[in-house]
Amino acid sequence: MSFKYYPYSEHICHHVYNKGGCTFCAFHTMKNCVSPIPVSISEQISHFDEFVNKKENREDIFKKKKILVETNGSWFVEVPKEVRDHIYRFVELHNLELHTQCRATLMNKTKTQKALEIMFRAQHKSDYKELAKMRAEEIFFAMDTEFKPYIVMFTGLEVANNDDLKIIHKECTLNDFIRFSKFVRSHGARVGANVLIGPPLVEDPVRKALETAQFALDTLEVYEVAFCACIPRLGAKSHNLWLKGIWNPVSPTECSEILRTTRKKYPERVVSLYSPRIHFFHGKYAKPNIKTEGQKIRARRAVRKIAREVFSV
Repeated sequence: MSFKYYPYSEHICHHVYNKGGCTFCAFHTMKNCVSPIPVSISEQISHFDEFVNKKENREDIFKKKKILVETNGSWFVEVPKEVRDHIYRFVELHNLELHTQCRATLMNKTKTQKALEIMFRAQHKSDYKELAKMRAEEIFFAMDTEFKPYIVMFTGLEVANNDDLKIIHKECTLNDFIRFSKFVRSHGARVGANVLIGPPLVEDPVRKALETAQFALDTLEVYEVAFCACIPRLGAKSHNLWLKGIWNPVSPTECSEILRTTRKKYPERVVSLYSPRIHFFHGKYAKPNIKTEGQKIRARRAVRKIAREVFSV
């Protein structure tokens, strides 16, 4: 997707400093968005300008009337204010939607300050508590003043089950997501929810994906649900589970049927599927369980059966 922009800086998601962050994520290892050395504000702005001025990117952005800024963490934490303001001006000038993301725990001042303390302490800052307090206040002010109608702020809901959120080390609860959604919508912006299909070690992944989409659309009242097929990413904790055959992604057949049945249940809502690369990863180290046409037919029927139970149709 050439409307998808990865900011380039030395900053990585602050949650990574907390025992490696989410078990499925390896965003912080991506060389195309993480610099080994500090990147100045002017360089970050120039990097954005270079992206949006590239012909194919610009055409795609204007065609879709939106730009997706894939932050390495949270928009209000890892992207400096000057860079955010520059992107706001670009979006407003061209009447676009800005899609980006943020951890739901930023709504919780205690959790935010604790997470920032962990980050600054890991960076060997002697005054980490004071730095965390100051940075948290900056974040809270930005969240209170920067939301605009053209923003769709996604949050990594992943799975709508508190026990499963602990398994994937999300460090969020469902109440965090509820508070986050209410806050964003009350400030005039829209909310998006990322739903992970088949998180590592989470049981009954098809049912959990459908239940999570339902929670996002009915309880959080999100503008868009974006399904993401969980794949083994090099650098993530889940990668070793895949190598050992302990965990394997949900099949492409099941993913597409999850998308289809959710769209059928919510025809007026925006429901998308992200990360089609699952086709290349599935079954490399664990034998695919859905391969023949007959197996695919049975898999689709199984998903539809679960969907009828979840959606009560």
